[in-house]
Amino acid sequence: MSWWKIRLTGLLLFIVGGFLFVAATKAAGIDPNAELGWDAVFLGILCIFSTSFGFGLMIMPREDELQPPVPSETENSK
Repeated sequence: MSWWKIRLTGLLLFIVGGFLFVAATKAAGIDPNAELGWDAVFLGILCIFSTSFGFGLMIMPREDELQPPVPSETENSK
């Protein structure tokens, strides 16, 4: 999988996490004394998972960025 597909997937997961956050806060309701249903809890956990996984994919370094630079022959002869 190419690096731009991974970054795009991370961005999409990050955006989905934002929409899930809005849905979880609406599902929690306006009344602070109301009991939270399982749908609000599930949406909250799914929001945290998708946002964190998407952020991790967006900041993940590429394989070519991890390779140490190869010294050239002119540097070795000094």
